[in-house]
Amino acid sequence: MNVAHDPDAWQVDAGPLLIPVGPAEDASSPELDIEKLGTGYLVYNRSNYAEAIVRRAVPLPEGGQTSFYDQRRNLNCCNEVFVVR
Repeated sequence: MNVAHDPDAWQVDAGPLLIPVGPAEDASSPELDIEKLGTGYLVYNRSNYAEAIVRRAVPLPEGGQTSFYDQRRNLNCCNEVFVVR
């Protein structure tokens, strides 16, 4: 969990996780079921909303490519934070 005190803010980053990658994110057709999964994180800072951030190949201006977490998906959900003492 990331916490800032000025201004008061927080964000949870959960992962890395395997997240399904649909045809909109990857135009190629994977042959194996495992190829339909990508690496990502769930991030949130509110109780009713989260985002899945998915890593994918991104082209570099000078040529080639790198992997970067730039694919965002909005999720309507219920988040709960538990304190264990």
